[in-house]
Amino acid sequence: FTTGQLICLTQNATDTPVNIPIVANTTPFYSSINLTSANLVSDVNVTVEISHTWVNDMTVSLISPTGTEIQLVSRPCTNASLLDIIATFDDSGSTLACATNPAISGTIKPLQLLSGFNGQPINGIWKLKVLDPYNEDGGAINSWSLNICAMASPLAVVDNSLANFT
Repeated sequence: FTTGQLICLTQNATDTPVNIPIVANTTPFYSSINLTSANLVSDVNVTVEISHTWVNDMTVSLISPTGTEIQLVSRPCTNASLLDIIATFDDSGSTLACATNPAISGTIKPLQLLSGFNGQPINGIWKLKVLDPYNEDGGAINSWSLNICAMASPLAVVDNSLANFT
C-alpha cells in the first residue's frame, strides 16, 4: 500500500516507422524514446502499432535505460493469416488471444510483467526491440509510445513532539 502524488507522462517515439524487411534478420530492429525525469518507475504501459504479415515470426521486447529487457510477446500467434499488432501492453490487461485481425489488439497482458521495471530510474533511453529471424514475411514498427508513472512525493504526517506535558 503506497500513498502519494502519482505523476504520469506519455511519450511517443519520433524515429518511426522502422522497416522490417522480408529476409531473415539475425539482428533485431530498435526504436527509442528518450525520457528525462528524476523519478523512479511505479507503473509502465506501452502502446505498439506494428504491421507484419505474420506476427508469429516476431519477438517484441521493451528495454529500460538500465538494460532490463521485458518481453511483450514472443512468437504469439500460430495462424499464418493473422496480421499486425495494435495494442497497449499493461500488467492489468487481458490475456492474449489471437483470433482476428489485427492479431493482437486491445489492452493485453505482456508475456513478462512490466512491473519488473518498478523502482528503476525513468531517465534515459527506452527501446522497443523487434526480432524477426524468419524469411518471407516483413513489416514495420509504425509507432509506439510509453506511459510511465512515478510516485513524485509520498504523503507524510508532520511529527510533533510534546514537552512538559501533564
